[in-house]
Amino acid sequence: MAINKQRKTENQSSDKSLPSVGKTSGSLEKYLVPASLLLVTWIVYSPVLKAGFINWDDPSYILYNPLLKEFGWESIKFHFSNYFLANYHPLTMVVYSAVGSIFGESATAFHSLNILIHLANTLLVFKIAQKILHQYKWMPLIASLLFAVHPMHLESVAWISELKDQLYSFFLLMAILLYQIRENHPKKLLFYLLCLLSFIFSLLSKGQAVILPVILLLFDYLNNKKLSKNLILEKIPFFILSLIFGIIAVLAQKEAVNEAGIPLIHQVLFRFYAFFQYFLKAFLPINLSGFHEFPYSNSGSIPFYIYTSPLIVLAALYLLFRYRSNRYLVFGGLFFILSLLPILLVPVGKSFIAERYTYIPYIGLFFIISGFSDKHWFPGLKSNLRSKLVFLAPVLIFVSCFITYSRAGVWKDSLSFWTDVSKSYPNSTIALEHQAMYNYYEGNNLEAAIGNMDASIKIDSTYSAGYRLSGFFYQQAGSHEIAINRFNKGLKIDSLNVDMYLYRGNSWKAIGDYEKALADYERALVISPKRVDLWIARGALMADNLKQYDNAILDYKKAISIDNAEPNALYNIAVAYYMTAQYDSSLLYADKALLRNNKISLLVRSLSLYKKGDYISSLKAAEMARNEGLDIPDSLLIAR
Repeated sequence: MAINKQRKTENQSSDKSLPSVGKTSGSLEKYLVPASLLLVTWIVYSPVLKAGFINWDDPSYILYNPLLKEFGWESIKFHFSNYFLANYHPLTMVVYSAVGSIFGESATAFHSLNILIHLANTLLVFKIAQKILHQYKWMPLIASLLFAVHPMHLESVAWISELKDQLYSFFLLMAILLYQIRENHPKKLLFYLLCLLSFIFSLLSKGQAVILPVILLLFDYLNNKKLSKNLILEKIPFFILSLIFGIIAVLAQKEAVNEAGIPLIHQVLFRFYAFFQYFLKAFLPINLSGFHEFPYSNSGSIPFYIYTSPLIVLAALYLLFRYRSNRYLVFGGLFFILSLLPILLVPVGKSFIAERYTYIPYIGLFFIISGFSDKHWFPGLKSNLRSKLVFLAPVLIFVSCFITYSRAGVWKDSLSFWTDVSKSYPNSTIALEHQAMYNYYEGNNLEAAIGNMDASIKIDSTYSAGYRLSGFFYQQAGSHEIAINRFNKGLKIDSLNVDMYLYRGNSWKAIGDYEKALADYERALVISPKRVDLWIARGALMADNLKQYDNAILDYKKAISIDNAEPNALYNIAVAYYMTAQYDSSLLYADKALLRNNKISLLVRSLSLYKKGDYISSLKAAEMARNEGLDIPDSLLIAR
């Protein structure tokens, strides 16, 4: 209690007796300190500007997103009424669309946006720290510098797909700052409403923002506010919004929860160990990776040290209780724990921990670290220990700058990113899978892709995705017998994998076993009857190999009924109608395919017009097809 009384006295007299940034140090220091903070941050993250996209969510958000360049009212309505990649973050998607409509698929533009928002977030942390630590001159700078350059925050800045992290954090920090400003402002209602509005924007950017009401209560605790009726009532709208968006987030992520398929008892132990890892890496940022595998041993069991992790967490909670009289320590510790809690309670995705999840929680720990330099924060510490802890913050800042700047190059492209993951986790089949995808689609190195997937199968003989992709790559290399063997083994592990039935059907078709190809397509359609590509594949078999054009037309029409804008289905049905001498129907679907930019439909159109005797229109279509680089029969290019 003596400590709390001392703190209150210091706070009351701080403006007169203690220096604070922007009040007693002059206008030069007022602007020079934050400007220097932003400059250091920009330099540390500048290598990210040379980075590209990586094949982990970036293609879905940017490269293959049909709404990216269609920014407008319709796309905004779509984003607000739909989930995207197991998330409900419509504001993030609107920003993606807006930036994409201006800069297209420019990786530099999206990286620049992330860095600029991170700079804004750093400045917000600095201002919030000044509000909390206004009687301590350098502690706000130390805390915000740690936030700015810590290597665990690199993922949130360097990964284009984590724009949602930047946006939700910006509005969350803005809400906190507005809440702090409101304390001593005559227009309290205005700032309360602005805080609530900022919270809504944060929730619309990422569901993780649901933690704000609890954080606001922590600030009330820090400001020594008594729990009153008004204090509770003013938080009710925040908690209601958190509940609503929390439910939405759970519904959106229900398929991604425990995506790795970890048993429940293991999940509990891993959550405790994850908490320990998040805490440890704040002070010792080593063994960093863009993807962290679950810590199973080679035999598939849990290492012994995982079982001790609950004791470590209990020890941390005990220390908070033991030093509960230190209001700043309790605030920082609970800030870290409570803001991390939603991630620990509802694990999503395939990774054990994710460095991006520390972006907001670490703020609490950084406030504590910045306080080691002040004797009032930890009055119980021996002087020789405090003299050593004083160096923790500057050393950590220096080391963080070096590591973050160095590791920024990891995000250069997919290959460098996943190769780095493999260095940390040599047995990561997921890393090998993504390296294979890069080698095939971007590196044009089919042999390397095959090598990646063969290596993944050696690591884990039960890895069904390894057999699926290995078979696919062998198929692309023309080794259909090996591909079929891979698919056979994969289907023994995952008998409901639609892709493997489709791919195996394609290989049966390639070697002329049409009966087995048909059987595989039909099995796939039973499992997934709304897959357009399955109907097209079976239709193509009917038309090209079995010459059953009427059945092919039925399959193509089924594909069109699922997606009436599918250009391949529209083109194929045009061909099938042409082969059955139904030229008017062929022209109808060829024109629809052309509207979807399927240029090869010009050839079908020319042929159908020729058969109908409209030689002038046929010639025009043939010339257009030739201009598109298509091979056109000479007979279609002769004027009649």
